[in-house]
Amino acid sequence: MKLHIHTAKPSVRMTSPDSSDTGNVFLSGVVVLTLSTVLVKIIGLFYKIPMLHYLGSEGMGYFNAAYEWYATLCVLSTAGLPLASSMLIAEARAAHSATAIRRVENMTLRLFLALGTLGSLGLFFGAGAISRLIGSPQTRYALAAVAPTLFFSCLSGAYRGYFQGFQDMTPTAISQIIEAMGKLLLGLGMGIYAWRLGLNAPMIAAWAMLGLGIGVALSTLYLILRRRTGRYAREECLSADERHTRREVFSVRRLLGYAVPITVSSSVLSLTRLLDMTMILRRLQTVGYTPSSANALYGSYTTMAVPIFNLIPSLITSVALALVPALTAAIEAGDVETQKSTARAAIRITALLSLPASLAVALYSKTMLTLLFRGETAAVDVAAPMLSMLAVSIVFSGLITTTNAILQAYGHPRAPIVSMVAGSAVKLVGAYALIGIPDLNIYGAPISTFLCDALIVGINMVLISRYTDVLESFRSALARPLSVSLLAVGTPGVVFALLSRVGYAEIPLFLGAVPVTLVLFLVFSLRAGLVGEQELSILPPRIRRRVSGVLRAFHRS
Repeated sequence: MKLHIHTAKPSVRMTSPDSSDTGNVFLSGVVVLTLSTVLVKIIGLFYKIPMLHYLGSEGMGYFNAAYEWYATLCVLSTAGLPLASSMLIAEARAAHSATAIRRVENMTLRLFLALGTLGSLGLFFGAGAISRLIGSPQTRYALAAVAPTLFFSCLSGAYRGYFQGFQDMTPTAISQIIEAMGKLLLGLGMGIYAWRLGLNAPMIAAWAMLGLGIGVALSTLYLILRRRTGRYAREECLSADERHTRREVFSVRRLLGYAVPITVSSSVLSLTRLLDMTMILRRLQTVGYTPSSANALYGSYTTMAVPIFNLIPSLITSVALALVPALTAAIEAGDVETQKSTARAAIRITALLSLPASLAVALYSKTMLTLLFRGETAAVDVAAPMLSMLAVSIVFSGLITTTNAILQAYGHPRAPIVSMVAGSAVKLVGAYALIGIPDLNIYGAPISTFLCDALIVGINMVLISRYTDVLESFRSALARPLSVSLLAVGTPGVVFALLSRVGYAEIPLFLGAVPVTLVLFLVFSLRAGLVGEQELSILPPRIRRRVSGVLRAFHRS
């Protein structure tokens, strides 16, 4: 993955991270994005809870159906180019080429402007046809309202890719928070305004979508201002004479050579979810549901079960965004040890986040939904079993993101396409067959999700073993995190089950079990050696010294 830059030794070097620090920079990026994603997801829950009250399950069905189309088009437009841009910028920084950095940035901006304009126009004018296609004609208002948002999402993707190429995840994190706050304040505010006007559910959903668009526009404005006023003149530090003597070989073809396979592999699952949504709505009607009742059932599933299921995998996206430029820089530097430590840290962090979450969500699904969606007893009763089924797939969904990122960083962006296509085929066939069974109906959807995700992870691990030697075996990578998770989640879980069975209130028991689980997980992780000096390097020096002392005490004991 060379940038093919031919030059004499530069007299002035552009600032770039030393390969020995790549692992620490990677972990710092993970922390920044993870914290912002947690905050974004919390804001998202605060948004969906009152929206469910004003819209009901049926109205949330319209909102979520439109949002699924918007999200899929976002993936098609923005999944590959920001990541490809960050990879090329990381390469150019390693080669100390300021000109190549600017050419990557300018080309990415032009492509995103074109994609955003075409996508927004297509979604706006095609809203009626799309709503008829999915069997939900009233969704057309929300689809038309969200169309302009796609343009701003594309533009922000270009700037995020630039910052990530410098391994600076803070602008991405802040822009995500601005977007989420806009969704909460403006989206919810405009939805409530429409509700007070007495508009029907489809129109309230459309007004909420308009508020979402304004939030994304503000997020994009922040990124533009950050780029223009931030301290990114580092790429300018090569002298003018030197820039003229350098010869870069860069083209749109090379950018797209990275971006297209990444986009295809990312888009397969998004397109599958889109087809899955259409299939759920139509297949439920074949087993006796009316269009409105099918939409209400789909609304409960996508408003309650799916967001909680997606929480941990969305945190793993932070690992992938930080992993690709960090691993690319280590590969360019030829630092094999840093490559191994960075890739293994990514797998370990993924397992540590997703395994306990899978167990906890499966165990406490109904209690969590009851706590979050008070007063929605009927919808909770429907969604809780689906959430328990989905929980099993959390760990696999997280590993998909991380293993895809490893393959992409090693110059095999086409490899994940094989696994994604195979998994998506299993999901669609499984969903069609299972949802068509009257006794299963919509519960076939989470089962097919598990079959899909497990197959994708299995194929990805085989491909990583074939192309690289950076990973331990799949069993050794997950065995210790799994045992720690079973002990940490299972111990208070048994107490919770016994006390709730004899009449104690579940919500207070759950609120007590959460901190106990976190403490046990930290203690067991330290004893098992899953947290070490590399992870502690992301902390401030004073805190790092204190935690290191505790860590050494655990190891001595």
